[in-house]
Amino acid sequence: MDQDIVCLISEGYPRDLGQAEDFEKMITNLSLVILIDCTENFCARNIQKKIANKMDDEKTKQFIKCSIENFKQCTLPMLKYYDEKKMLFLLEGDKGFDKLFPDMINLFENHFRNLKDRTVQAD
Repeated sequence: MDQDIVCLISEGYPRDLGQAEDFEKMITNLSLVILIDCTENFCARNIQKKIANKMDDEKTKQFIKCSIENFKQCTLPMLKYYDEKKMLFLLEGDKGFDKLFPDMINLFENHFRNLKDRTVQAD
């Protein structure tokens, strides 16, 4: 993979610490990881919408429970890893896309402006 990547948006990957370590071997200049943070209820509703009419109510409840537990067990340690490296930024996801999108654009603009300033200072 090209080492000169300035911006790469990946949704749903990496999902755990092992994948994060593999990802960083390919993308060596990673500097920003964003978590769109949502409540469990918000996530459960979204999962339910995605799998609507695909399984009965009991299986749906179990699937949602397993998905949330998997996130806690696998993804949270990976997020802690990025947080300790000062790369993790949180955006509130429950407020909806119309309010989330401007926050995301602002985060990108600030991050890349700061990155550019540091690069110019280093030269």
